[in-house]
Amino acid sequence: MTETCAKRQRSFLLSTISPAFTLGVVVAYVIGGYLPWNIASAIFALSSFVYFVVQLLAPESPAWLFKRGRVDAAARSLRKLGRSPSGINHELQLLKLASSEESDRASTSGYSSTPQSGNPSSSSPSSTSSSAPPGSTTSSTTPWIS
Repeated sequence: MTETCAKRQRSFLLSTISPAFTLGVVVAYVIGGYLPWNIASAIFALSSFVYFVVQLLAPESPAWLFKRGRVDAAARSLRKLGRSPSGINHELQLLKLASSEESDRASTSGYSSTPQSGNPSSSSPSSTSSSAPPGSTTSSTTPWIS
């Protein structure tokens, strides 16, 4: 939700999640008290199906597309979300800035979500860190998991 809505709407939309969930529980409780279980179940199944269809029609996240190098698809997604051409360019620049800041942070902290081919700890299972307890084994395929 935060990746697809306009900045001025984010706080309002995010603050409605908890009340909407609570309202759904109350409605289910009330409906369940007055209707037979099979009719109440059909109503809830129908509402879930409608939600599923709406999710299928929603455009993909522009940030997700941009992170995977699909800039044109991210621009199309922003267009589907109702952004103006200048707004699309502005948001793509913001995504580019956020992506570069994220890669800078990863390079300065030494953290990487994938193992590096030049990393000595990923080349052999015998090169474990000194923080591992004696007698423990590590997998050579996933050296970043301890």
